Amino acid sequence: MIKPAQYICKRLLLITLLVIVISACSSKTDTKLDKDDTPVVSVHGRTLYLSDLNNAIPAGLNTADSTQAADAYIKMWVKEELIYEKAKQNVTDQSEIDEMVENYRQSLTTFTYMEQLLKEELSKKITDNELKSYYDKNPDSFELESCLIKGLFLKIPQSSTEVRNFRQWYQSNTDAAKEKIEKASYQNAVIYDYFYDKWINFDDISSNIPISISDQAQFVKNNKNFETEDSLYVYFLHIEEYALPGTKAPYEYSKPEITDILINKHRETFLQTLEQDLLNKAIENDEVKYYQDKNQAQKKK
Repeated sequence: MIKPAQYICKRLLLITLLVIVISACSSKTDTKLDKDDTPVVSVHGRTLYLSDLNNAIPAGLNTADSTQAADAYIKMWVKEELIYEKAKQNVTDQSEIDEMVENYRQSLTTFTYMEQLLKEELSKKITDNELKSYYDKNPDSFELESCLIKGLFLKIPQSSTEVRNFRQWYQSNTDAAKEKIEKASYQNAVIYDYFYDKWINFDDISSNIPISISDQAQFVKNNKNFETEDSLYVYFLHIEEYALPGTKAPYEYSKPEITDILINKHRETFLQTLEQDLLNKAIENDEVKYYQDKNQAQKKK
C-alpha cells in the first residue's frame, strides 16, 4: 500500500505531467469564434494572440525589457509549436497519449478532492485550545521578520475637494470618522485600505508610499499618523497598533499558519483512515467485486 506521503508526491508528479500534456494539446486553433483578439504569429493554423503574449510577460518591466521578453516568448512559442506539429506527424498512435491524459486527469481530480477534504475536515477538528497551545509552546517559530500594523491607509488625488476632511478623519479611530471615510472614499480615494480588524505586513503599505523608509521599526513607532504627498496624490496612514521585527507575532496573525502546521501533522493518519473508510463502505455497498479469492491470487504469485 502506498503511504499517504508517497501518495501525495506521486500525485504532484502526475499533476505536473498533466499540465504539460494538456498545455500541448490545447493550443488554440485560428478561428474567430475561439478568440476575438489581435494575432501576433501563427504556426500551422495555431495562433498566438496579443492578449496571450501580454499575460505571459511579467508586470513592471520597462519598455526595453518588455520588448525583449516579448520577443523571447514569441520565439519560444514558435519553436514549441513546430516541435509539437512534428511530434503529431510522427506519433501515429494517439490512444496511449489519450490514456495518459485520462490517468493524469483522474489523479488530479483525486488529489484536489483529498486536499480539499483534508483542509475542511481537519480544520473543523482542530480546536482553538490546540492552536493556542502550539502557539505558546513554540514562541521561536513565530518571531517576526518585518513589521505588522493595524490601521488605515488612504491615497487621495490632490484635486479632491475632500482632502481637508480626510486629513481630519483619518487621525480618529471613532466609528463616526470611519463611516465618513468609507462614504467619501467611494468617489475620492484611489486606495482605501481599512485594516483596523486585522494585522497586515507593513511592506504592503510602504510600497504605496512615495518615500524611502530605511528603518521600518522606527517609522511605525514614531508615526501614529503620517501624511505625505507628491504632485498628484496625498497619502494618509493611521497606525492603530504595531508589532515589531524580532518580537513574537500576534496570535490571531499566526492562526492560519498554525492551522496548516497541525493539518500537515495529522495528514498521514487522516489519509489512511479516509482510504480505509472508503474501501469498507464500498465493500458494504457491493461497489467492489473481486473475481477471484485474494489468497489464491497471492499463491499464484
